[in-house]
Formats: sequence, C-alpha cells, structure tokens
Amino acid sequence: MTDRALSFLYTIEQERAQKANELARGDKDYKSAADKFPAMIMSCGLLQALTFYKSKDKELYDALAIWFREKLGMAGDRDLLDYAVSLSVSEYRAATTEALAFLTWLKRFADAKYQEAQRQQRRIEAEAEGM
Repeated sequence: MTDRALSFLYTIEQERAQKANELARGDKDYKSAADKFPAMIMSCGLLQALTFYKSKDKELYDALAIWFREKLGMAGDRDLLDYAVSLSVSEYRAATTEALAFLTWLKRFADAKYQEAQRQQRRIEAEAEGM
C-alpha cells in the first residue's frame, strides 16, 4: 500500500474510533450486546443481525445507523434495515464490512467503559470499607 492509501485507512479508523467512543456506553447489558453484534453478523448475515438488533437492542442498531448516515451516505430519515435491503450485492458486502469495522470499535469502547466503571465501583467500595 502507498503512504496515501495507508493515511486514508488510518483516518477512517480514527473516525470510526471517535464515533464509537462517542456512542458507546459502559453498562453490562450494552457491553454484552455489543460483544455479540459482530459475531451475529458473521454467522447470520447483516440483514438478520439488523432485524434482531432493531427489535432487541435499538440503541446499538441506532448507533450503527448514525455511522451509516455519516459515512455511507444513507439518507437521514431512512431506516437502516430498509437501506440494507435495497443494496446491490457489492454494496451489501461493503456495508457488511463497514458494519463489522465500526462495531469492532464500538465493542472495544463499550468494554473499556465497562471496565472503567467496574474499577470506579471497586474504588468506591474500598473507600466505604475503609471509613
């Protein structure tokens, strides 16, 4: 790869990371759902995973929709599932790849925020015991 291509990839990774950090939460349920979303896409496909998360965990579904609106040009008022259904085969593959890339960052930040919340809770408990 050329330096220019590497620079572009690095920038898109930074953008994914920044948006994922902004949208991720650190509670146990969110972390658990974020852990499973990419695996579900890999095992069931993007459409089935989107259908599941739209009905079960709208917050993660909406986070991915926000990213698709910003980076894949999905219209602001369009539903993510409707958008994904309308894609050509090559666009669907690209959308799947982008979803997995973004959700990897979302999963990382959800885990990091969860771990930080756990550390803070342990500190609070330790201080309470010390009083």
